[in-house]
Amino acid sequence: MEDIILDKSDFNKSNWQEVISSCDKKECLQYSTIFFNRAKEAESNGDSKNKTIFQILGLITSPILRESKEKPFVLEENFDNIKDLYLGILVDLTPDIFDAEMRARISDLLWIKKKDYKCALNAIDSYIESSKILEDPESWTSSFYRIRRAVDLAASLGKKSEKFETTIKYMEAILETYNGEDPKFLSIKIMELLQEYKKGDTEKYSLLSEKIALKAENYHDWWKAEHAWKTKAKWHRLAGEIDQEREALIRRVETYVKNAEDDVNKNPPDYINACGRIENAIQEYRKIGNEEKRIENLHKLLLEYQPKSTLQMFPIPLEISIPEEQIKKAKEFVRGKTLQDAIFTLSSITHPPEISKLKEDVEKTTIEYPMANLFYNKLVNEEGKQIGSGGSILSSNPHEREVATNNNMFKHAKIHHQFIYLGIIEPAKQQIIQDHDLITTQDLFPLVFNNPFVPVGREFIYASGLFAGLNGDFLTSIHLLIPQLENSIRYILTNNGIIVSGLDQNGTQNEYDLNITLKMKELNEIMPEDIVFDLRGLLIERYGSNLRNRMAHGLIDYNEYKFSLEIRYLWWLTLSLCYLWKVASRCSSEKEAEQ
Repeated sequence: MEDIILDKSDFNKSNWQEVISSCDKKECLQYSTIFFNRAKEAESNGDSKNKTIFQILGLITSPILRESKEKPFVLEENFDNIKDLYLGILVDLTPDIFDAEMRARISDLLWIKKKDYKCALNAIDSYIESSKILEDPESWTSSFYRIRRAVDLAASLGKKSEKFETTIKYMEAILETYNGEDPKFLSIKIMELLQEYKKGDTEKYSLLSEKIALKAENYHDWWKAEHAWKTKAKWHRLAGEIDQEREALIRRVETYVKNAEDDVNKNPPDYINACGRIENAIQEYRKIGNEEKRIENLHKLLLEYQPKSTLQMFPIPLEISIPEEQIKKAKEFVRGKTLQDAIFTLSSITHPPEISKLKEDVEKTTIEYPMANLFYNKLVNEEGKQIGSGGSILSSNPHEREVATNNNMFKHAKIHHQFIYLGIIEPAKQQIIQDHDLITTQDLFPLVFNNPFVPVGREFIYASGLFAGLNGDFLTSIHLLIPQLENSIRYILTNNGIIVSGLDQNGTQNEYDLNITLKMKELNEIMPEDIVFDLRGLLIERYGSNLRNRMAHGLIDYNEYKFSLEIRYLWWLTLSLCYLWKVASRCSSEKEAEQ
């Protein structure tokens, strides 16, 4: 914006008030579009004064009012672009503004920028007037946001002030007018605002909340009923009526159950949403406490619904297309080699997905498909039971964002594993089998004997597991290799001076399992972090394959052992780990071994 010298008369000559007089809805967001369009017209006509005037008005009206005491405007930074030299003109303009919405916004801006007490008072009155103009029980948000802002401004001037009491009485007058008959949420939101400032007749409004809740339940409007019961509970809490509060909270939780009943009575039934509502009910009953019997009954109901919910889940098919040239190249790596050299080549033929690449994939997906990341990641097993809740990448909580990003990286790693295995590992493995008619367990001994990764006495177990996988018997292979991997991780940590067992008060020492050792920061100093991350996803992370924990608890069926690409990839990664430590042990220097 140019620094054009302006005065009140310049604004009056622009007829800016007439520009917005024809707007159907008296809201700043509507005004801002018109103002910016007029600024463009003025610019094209070489009219720098009107261009600046309408730019100022556009910047004033473009921030969007919302329900927030701390940050009441979206795009509030637009106010910062209005230069101080124009604020005095806005002060002079305010008394002559006939539009309540515009008068409220300019007065609010002057309060924010100049902390002018009179401007705050004017803003409060103007917001109340604007809320009356915008009042609509169906589309209630615009009116309510202005009420909210008026009350917050009044409270900031003093909760004992006459202006604050006036706004409270205005809200109570609205509740009196509708008497709980408004079709949406206006009465509920006004009562919540009264509760926030600890105002209002608790007995009167608890009865009003109950009236709204019962009417909503009669119409099966469970969302509204749930909010109304919650509001009633809060009135009882403010009154110190603990038993009545508990009763209202129970009525609130039961709206989830009734909503679930409606879900399963649909044609066709919606068991996915029903499960989510029953889960919410269980969690809320736990917060209330002393409802074990009801929780048990709801848990039984959840177990009944969950298997049916899986029938309604449609997995997105992943079409894996591997270029023929890549398969041919993988076979060429091992073709014509001795069996020993071929096995060593297979061990080092590729590498795990890089953490930086996985993070890049997740960030790219978040940008391309933002709607998929607005909600919490819910993970269910084949029986429909929730086994994980991963948060949202778009959360405002940094820790939650980090957890959600890692969970998505584990999921992306699984896709990489499929391409790596089908495009590189499997073709090379088949070429080895084709080139060498008779392969025995002893052929794996050179890889596992005198190997810093394989403790003495464990060589034959490793060789047997690797041999079984080479021949396609992954049921045997994985049952042998996963426990040995767990032991080997402890083994290499111990050899590097890291304690891998706990010591309780009775002196009992329990060995750490993979759920602990793979998350020890010291492991990243011993083993490449890409491999550690890969092992975590494969073995212990719920959003990965979680093979260690699922195998230990008998949650993997025969078909998964037979056909899972994740299990096959883990077999190869174990082969690769044995190779890496074997090669490192032969290096002449510590630097070479590290590389």
